[in-house]
Amino acid sequence: MTTLGKIIAGLILLLLSNSIFSQSFNSRLVDENTKQPIPYATIQFGKNKGVISNEEGVFSFSLNNVPTEQDSVIISSMGFERKAFVLKQSLDTLIALAPKAFELNRVFLSSDPLEAEEIVEKVKENLYDNYKAPVTKKKIFFRQTDLNEMNKVDFGFQKSTIAELDKQLVDSIASLV
Repeated sequence: MTTLGKIIAGLILLLLSNSIFSQSFNSRLVDENTKQPIPYATIQFGKNKGVISNEEGVFSFSLNNVPTEQDSVIISSMGFERKAFVLKQSLDTLIALAPKAFELNRVFLSSDPLEAEEIVEKVKENLYDNYKAPVTKKKIFFRQTDLNEMNKVDFGFQKSTIAELDKQLVDSIASLV
């Protein structure tokens, strides 16, 4: 076997061993009370990395994507308490999240069947009352370009105080345009 063949074989073995020894973190999210799966939860790890659980609440990610075992895993889903743990600390295959109620300030209920256009119109009507914008100072740069195409130009020439500017010169300029 040549030296090049040995190098290629070594690289292939190195790549295969890396994929064989790569570990993954697999888990399932459930509701703490009902034990029902929690679909589409956000699982964050590392810097700007994460996955989303599937319909059965199952998620997995490769531990090679996590820089260190001391990195935190943060799990969040609408209607549930956030849960955070150090990756090294917990490798449970089942993670339970506690339900959390979100209180709303005010809810408007109506028996009127509104169309989508009517709802949008009501939002537009009350936009400034519901979302008061603070006074701000801004700089604006405005640029405008107008292009016009002239097919015919008519000059009404009557009299000029400049001797060189006569009707013949004005007509020759107009014919060029």
